[in-house]
Amino acid sequence: MDYVVPTTIQDEVIAFLLSAPTPAQERLRYLLDANRSSLTPDERGELEEASHLNHFIILLKAKARKA
Repeated sequence: MDYVVPTTIQDEVIAFLLSAPTPAQERLRYLLDANRSSLTPDERGELEEASHLNHFIILLKAKARKA
């Protein structure tokens, strides 16, 4: 039987956030590139939401490091 290291929900969330899912990175790269030329209103909203999420993740990482 293999020993499984217990993880907390916080550990799982941090691991997920640090994994930087590839589809999300590709979409964000597309939005940032398209922002240099033109974005649809929906894409602009998506980019703004991604920016807010990025800020939230930065704050989350900072608090996790303090803990």
